[in-house]
Amino acid sequence: MVHDLLLGLSGLCYVAIEVYKTDLPVYGLVLAVALAVIYFLPGAFIYALTSQQISVNLLAEMIPGFIFEGKPIAVMTAKTYSVQSLIGGLFFAKDLKLGHYMKIPPRVTFGVQVVSAVLNCLAQVGTKEWLRASVPDLCSPRQRDLLTCPYNEVFFNTSVIWGLVGPRRLFGNGSLYHPMLYFLLVGAFLPIPFYFLARRWPQSWLRWVNIPVMLTGASYIPPGSGINYSSWFIVGFIFQYWMRRHRFRWWSKFNFVMSAALDGGTIIAGIIIFVTLQLPKHGDIHIDWWGNRVYTETLDWVGAPYLTAPAEGFS
Repeated sequence: MVHDLLLGLSGLCYVAIEVYKTDLPVYGLVLAVALAVIYFLPGAFIYALTSQQISVNLLAEMIPGFIFEGKPIAVMTAKTYSVQSLIGGLFFAKDLKLGHYMKIPPRVTFGVQVVSAVLNCLAQVGTKEWLRASVPDLCSPRQRDLLTCPYNEVFFNTSVIWGLVGPRRLFGNGSLYHPMLYFLLVGAFLPIPFYFLARRWPQSWLRWVNIPVMLTGASYIPPGSGINYSSWFIVGFIFQYWMRRHRFRWWSKFNFVMSAALDGGTIIAGIIIFVTLQLPKHGDIHIDWWGNRVYTETLDWVGAPYLTAPAEGFS
């Protein structure tokens, strides 16, 4: 069953890259999937230990960028296959592990996963096509319902940077950003000293240092902005440090439920706001108070850069 499914879906992938004129050859698709396979085991270890997913975004853009220079659609297609194959594989492994704990046969779990993946594809494509057809100014910076599509904007920008401009011009010998390539080596060797330091002083704070988690958190900065990180830090400090240290019994009993409640409350509040304020009268109902205005007065909202680019550009 698994082998037949693998062959069938691989064939559909080959048909897709040919029919839609992506400029991605078959060996490029094989390379993209192979990159996800190589990262799967270390990614699964880190995901199991930290609940954080490492990403192959950079390598999935850089390697195809060198091979298919000047072909942004090919580069972004290869990136999509790499990133989504890794993420999908990690989610599948997580669900199979949960099914194992619940004593559900692996074939049953895998069958449910396949059916849900097919339904999810149909639902996502249908929803996105409906949004494109019915929402005015979708993805524009001043869309009135804040449907600004930040991840799509980042994806488009990376297609220009890595596919059209190309990593050779950005990171090749003598280029402006060439020294940044050496940080790949820094990231590869940075966990090693912390590992030995934690072994030497096992009761110190060093045992809590996790370099993959730190670097993965920083990778969300585009399109994440300052408010995303500051709000995360405040909530994390309160419930993961102060409450754990000073209210340990409450923390051990209710902290997990509190985390789920925050997520659930956000979703319920979003539904209530949509039904009561945005849906009636074509969204013309507004509540004028400080909390609805303050976010528009930040540098994040206006998109102000930290530094202004020179008029003549960069050499």
